[in-house]
Amino acid sequence: MKIFEKLAALLFLILMLGLVAFLTYVSVPESSEKVILIIIGGLMTESAKGVGKLVGGGEDPEKLEQRSRIRKLENEYAELSAKYDTLYTMYNKLTETLLRHHVIHDEAVNKGGQDVK
Repeated sequence: MKIFEKLAALLFLILMLGLVAFLTYVSVPESSEKVILIIIGGLMTESAKGVGKLVGGGEDPEKLEQRSRIRKLENEYAELSAKYDTLYTMYNKLTETLLRHHVIHDEAVNKGGQDVK
């Protein structure tokens, strides 16, 4: 994980803790108390993502394994595709050579050797 993401997550968590500490010691008007609690609840929910990035690394090992497997399969597909193209080209050349040397030659032999190339 990039260092910028860790620093941003740490800064966000520090700001959240500062906001909670500030609101603990400052009296909030009763008319806006519920609104402030809803906002703080939403921010604290988002801070869980920040803690996950800071502590857990943020990447699921299963997803990393799947990405690795996908990359491996993509490489195998590219290799097999190249082999197929090569074999297809070789098959076409072989077929053309066989047709030219055997079929055309056999027709010339059956005609009594006329127009043999």
